[in-house]
Amino acid sequence: MLGRSPMRGKSSKVGPKPDAVNAGSKPDAGQSPKVGPKPNVGPEPDAVNAGPKPDAGQSPKVGPKPNVGPEPDAVNAGPKPDAG
Repeated sequence: MLGRSPMRGKSSKVGPKPDAVNAGSKPDAGQSPKVGPKPNVGPEPDAVNAGPKPDAGQSPKVGPKPNVGPEPDAVNAGPKPDAG
């Protein structure tokens, strides 16, 4: 068995976590105070008088652009210089 490691196939992470060695029961391991039905079952308070959202209308950017045409830097553009 020359050339084989004695740790072959064993993970170095096997065993309990260091913080779990002396772990007892959690301090809040009892029943949660929120167990059971909610006392205020019903619609949310802010949803009772809810109407349409204030911005529920059309977006102000709907429709054609007001400045349709060539780009401002292309208005006075002359012939492009030769690439060669």
